Amino acid sequence: MQSSRDLTIIKGSLAWLSRMVGEVWAGTGFVGTRGVNDLKQVSVVAVVLIVVLRLSIGWQFLYEGLWKYDTLDSPAPWSAEGYLKAAQGPFRDRFRSMTGDPDDLSWLDHGQMTQRWASWRERFTAHYQLDADQQKDLAKLIDPPGAVAVSLAALPASVNPDKFPKDAAKKPVIRYDAAKKQLVASGPLLPAEVAALKEMVDVLDLGDSIFAKRDEQGNPLREGGNIVEAPADDVAFYKELVDLEQKVDGNAKQAQRLAQLKEATGVLPINETLFARKGEDGSPVREGGTIVRADPQEIAYYKAILTLDKLVNGLSYSQRLTALLKADPDRVGVEWKNDPKPELVMGTATADSPTDHNVRYGEIQVYKDLIQEYETALAKAQVDYQLEHASRIGTKLAAQRAVVIGPVKALDAQLQETARKLLKPSQYSLGAIPSAVTPVLRASQQAMWGLLILGTLLLLGLGTRPAAIAGAVMLMSFYLVVPPWPGVPQPPGPEHSFVVNKNLIEALALIAIAALPTGSWFGLDGLIRKLVNRPAPVAPSAKK
Repeated sequence: MQSSRDLTIIKGSLAWLSRMVGEVWAGTGFVGTRGVNDLKQVSVVAVVLIVVLRLSIGWQFLYEGLWKYDTLDSPAPWSAEGYLKAAQGPFRDRFRSMTGDPDDLSWLDHGQMTQRWASWRERFTAHYQLDADQQKDLAKLIDPPGAVAVSLAALPASVNPDKFPKDAAKKPVIRYDAAKKQLVASGPLLPAEVAALKEMVDVLDLGDSIFAKRDEQGNPLREGGNIVEAPADDVAFYKELVDLEQKVDGNAKQAQRLAQLKEATGVLPINETLFARKGEDGSPVREGGTIVRADPQEIAYYKAILTLDKLVNGLSYSQRLTALLKADPDRVGVEWKNDPKPELVMGTATADSPTDHNVRYGEIQVYKDLIQEYETALAKAQVDYQLEHASRIGTKLAAQRAVVIGPVKALDAQLQETARKLLKPSQYSLGAIPSAVTPVLRASQQAMWGLLILGTLLLLGLGTRPAAIAGAVMLMSFYLVVPPWPGVPQPPGPEHSFVVNKNLIEALALIAIAALPTGSWFGLDGLIRKLVNRPAPVAPSAKK
């Protein structure tokens, strides 16, 4: 008897719940059984407040979407990358995988970075419609320089091409092409080679485009006038300082102090018996006379050497990238390999390489090790001290990420900024180049367009119920990125939540809005419903 009564109560409860769900979906739930126009059970204040709540959430969605859309034409468009990479909780891997590269390891792969730059180069060239000269300038920025030539009408008589410095292959580091009137360097020049080439002419660069003829002591040669000798007291003091320098030989600190005192005396030794007053340019002061200008041909040669040095020794961006990811021993590491032959190579041996031994452990491998350590600690974390341990490893991981990835991202940003300087004013008006289609771009655009569309629908009261439900689903996805649940590490910030946070509250508010006919109270939904439900006009015969 009792079980029969309980069964009846359960059936009645299920029937009531089913009826209420149907009424909510049809737009009559919680308002009355006579439809949306019967507001006797809902006060006017409640109606106004729920409509205002819908409009507030709609405006917040729309404004956030507009702000994100407005950044698309800027050099740094908004991206959901950082938010997704910081995901925690049971859905962490799912959200982080949406970025395509959650640990930024592609920035440390030379091949992937080369492909990234090649793709950017094509999009940059096509978007700004670069002319031939601009494309050549862009190629010079990125590609390694080959043979470099500068114009030179003729070699000075004092310069003997047979005495040009030679490289390891016994070939001159530069050559003069008399037919094309060019000075050509086939590769980078060492500082000593540049100095030797400049020494072949008696030219002294005094700055401000003034090139003087150089005397035997390496000072500007002057016409007429005698060297002004230093006062006897200054000379005597200078000689005492020289004697003291010899006595403190080996004491670097004392030697440095004595050198500073010698500099302050203003005495310049010419030879063992002649001590001159030193001028502001470091050369002997002379009474009368003018600086002798260098020979024009020698000046042209000297300038050509300076230009060659700048062109062939200025690393291209691809070379700087190679240095960062392949040639820097601090970043890449150095290992001793036994197979196939004993040798030192760039790289860091891992634990599963028994025949390789690390000479220097690279910072990049330290970063990869920390990733593995953090993931292991996070998977094992159950209690507070384990979470704190994982958090400390995460802090170290973030710091190491800045060390190894920061310079590569900075180089990438510098390349793009330098390339923009090649543009003409008319090309700047074309705006930023479109971003490459990547997983994180798709995720970012989905969030942006979701905010724009749902915000507009909620403001207009158009399709209010499905828009509110879709908004709640979107907010719940934001909520689940870093849910404020026990055992889930929380990001640093002023907000402190437990189970419930702002995203969840707003999602619940949208569910409440979906359960009420707010679009019919104030919005296009009510207007559409009136138009659809307008009674058909009665025919004249029917009236009779």
